[in-house]
Amino acid sequence: MFSKTAKVAAALTIAAVGIVGVAADASALNLNTHAAAFQPYSGTAPNAVEYTFDGVRSAFPGAVTTVIAPVPRSGISNPTQSFFIDGSNNPGWNTSFVLSAYSFNGTPQSSVSFASSAANYDLLQTLPTISSFSYVSLLANIPPAGVSKVRGVTAVQP
Repeated sequence: MFSKTAKVAAALTIAAVGIVGVAADASALNLNTHAAAFQPYSGTAPNAVEYTFDGVRSAFPGAVTTVIAPVPRSGISNPTQSFFIDGSNNPGWNTSFVLSAYSFNGTPQSSVSFASSAANYDLLQTLPTISSFSYVSLLANIPPAGVSKVRGVTAVQP
């Protein structure tokens, strides 16, 4: 028969092995942000933005609507990071974006500007300079009257 001390030691050993095993399996997953996170950008009227179950679009006819969203991400040690931006456009329309990273004290680190006129897009963009403590935002200029929709943004974790 095992003594109480032996049983406790065996239980602690099993627990320690289990904890080490769990820590070894940890990995980062991509972080998805739904377009409901977008907010009207400086000077854009709040009622200019229409939120739907699958994205955000302009509610105003004849005017581009500018929105901005935070892009959550895991702190990584890589000097670059990639992101997917998803959405759609009606024929003849174009949605433009600025993806930016800045430090915890507000210092700009990098940004990329890009646009799409594709009916459905899943754009891969990479910020060339980013740190573990960087914040990221996505600014979108959405064409008028619901002809285009931004669906979301994904931070790709290495």
